[in-house]
Amino acid sequence: MKTRDIQGEMVDGMDPSAPPLIGPDGTPHRLPVLPPDLGPPRLCEQGPCRHYHRFGVQMDAQTAAAAAVTADGALVGQAPPEAAHVEVHHYCYPTTGIEMPLGSMAVVECSLWVPRDPLAVTTDEIERRKFLASDRGKAFAAQLEAWHARQRELAAHEEEMFAEAAREIAEAEAAREATNTDTEITTP
Repeated sequence: MKTRDIQGEMVDGMDPSAPPLIGPDGTPHRLPVLPPDLGPPRLCEQGPCRHYHRFGVQMDAQTAAAAAVTADGALVGQAPPEAAHVEVHHYCYPTTGIEMPLGSMAVVECSLWVPRDPLAVTTDEIERRKFLASDRGKAFAAQLEAWHARQRELAAHEEEMFAEAAREIAEAEAAREATNTDTEITTP
């Protein structure tokens, strides 16, 4: 299968991110990360296009081993639970045998855009509906909903941890500022 990669030029000139903030105990604190502004929505998803294919894969990402490290290097505490890391892939299959990985680019204009008819019921859709109506399908839907509920719970916990870390950093900075301004140096 031929692959046409249109992302190569976008990597040039990429800057690494800033180092993490260091908290009062000397450990790095993770602050909430906002999603990047990816610009307008994809034309591919307005319909969606018959050639567009999107799928998410859970990444095998390692979680932190401890919440903190002491001055002598000992690991302390439990790491907060992490939400699953999902990597989303976007592809365009304009003709048989050709694929184009779209990456995170927002496609705003395309001469091959052929939207699906939302009112047309395909054979695949009928089979999907039959499966979801079966006992196995209902069990799968319940399992999937439980997984999504756990991910929402982990994300809320992570947000709480980020807010707590930001508060600790702000309090430490305020205490350090107060100590620096309260100490007067007198010269004889």
